[in-house]
Amino acid sequence: MIRVQKLTDYAIVLMAELAEKRQDSVWTARELSEQSAIPITTVSKLLKQLHNAGWLGSSRGPQGGYFLAQKPGKISLLQLIEAFEGPMQLTDCGSTCQLDNTCPTQKPWQRINQILKKTLSEISLADMSTHS
Repeated sequence: MIRVQKLTDYAIVLMAELAEKRQDSVWTARELSEQSAIPITTVSKLLKQLHNAGWLGSSRGPQGGYFLAQKPGKISLLQLIEAFEGPMQLTDCGSTCQLDNTCPTQKPWQRINQILKKTLSEISLADMSTHS
C-alpha cells in the first residue's frame, strides 16, 4: 500500500482547516486541535513546521495565532506532500536504480510517476477543504 505518513496527512488536514476560515482570521494551536481532533502537541509541532516552510504566517500576543500565508487555490497538494515527504515518486526509476539501462519497466514507471505528480499538482488546498 502506498500512503503518505501520518504527520503529512495531519499537516494537510490542518491546512484544509485553515483554508476554510476567513482569510483575515488567526487561529490558535488549541483551536485547530479541537476542530481537527489532532492532539495539541502534534498540532503545535506541525504549525511550527508549516510556518518555517512559509506556508503559514503568525501573529503574537493575546489575539495571536496562525493564518495561511497564501491563498488556498495557490497551494497544491503536491507541494504540501513534497514539503514533508520529499520528492514524490513511486519508484526510483531513472535515479539510483542499478537496472537503469536494462529495465523494461523503466519508461512505464516514469510515466506513472509523471501522471501522479501532475494530478497532485492540479489539486489545490482549496479543493481539499469541505467548502470547495
